[in-house]
Amino acid sequence: MTISASGQAIVTEMTTHVKPGKRRSDSAGMMGTGATSTYNLDTGDYTCSGQGATGTCTKLTAAERTRNPVPEDLTKVAADYETSPAGQRQVTGQNAQCFMMKAKVPTASFSEATTCMTASGIQVYMQAKMAQGEFIQEATSVSTTVSDADFQLPYSVVEVQIPTFPGFPAGQLPPGFPSGQLPPGIPSGQLPPGIPRQP
Repeated sequence: MTISASGQAIVTEMTTHVKPGKRRSDSAGMMGTGATSTYNLDTGDYTCSGQGATGTCTKLTAAERTRNPVPEDLTKVAADYETSPAGQRQVTGQNAQCFMMKAKVPTASFSEATTCMTASGIQVYMQAKMAQGEFIQEATSVSTTVSDADFQLPYSVVEVQIPTFPGFPAGQLPPGFPSGQLPPGIPSGQLPPGIPRQP
C-alpha cells in the first residue's frame, strides 16, 4: 500500500482478512512497536498492538470511528455516489473489473476512488483520493481461506472514549482549545496501557 500526502509517499505492507460483517487488517509495526492490527467487528472497532503474548487491544467507543474511506457495503450508500465502469485490471494473475466511484458531496476523508474486484468479489486494487492526498492499495497475493479464528482479538481489551464536541468531527478541537492540551485529570505525558513511550 502506498500513501501519499503533501508530496510525501509512504510504502507499507498490509494483510487484510474479510468475511461478511468482519474485517481485520494487519500492518508491520514501526520503531520497534511490533505488529498492529485493526478489527472491524459487530461488537465494535478495535486496534491491537504488541509483541508475542504481550499487548493490548483498544476499543473505540466514539460515535464516529475510523473506517475505510470507501464503504464496504456499497448498496447502503449507493445514492451518495456516482459509479461508472473503469475497464479491467490484472492483479496477482487474476482478472478484475474496475469501477470509478465519485462522491456526490466530497468530504475531507473521501472524494473519489477506483476499485477493482475479481469475479468472486475480492478487492485486489483501490486508489482513493482525499483532501490530504491519496492512497493506493494493490494485492500481492490472494487466498480464499479465511476462518472465524482470524477475527479473535489476541489481547485483553481497554475501552477508550474519544471526546467529541458539538458541531465538530471526532478528534477535532473547537477554537480556543489549545492543541495538545490534555483534559483535566489526565496526568501530563501519561499514555494508555499498551502504548509504548517513544524516546
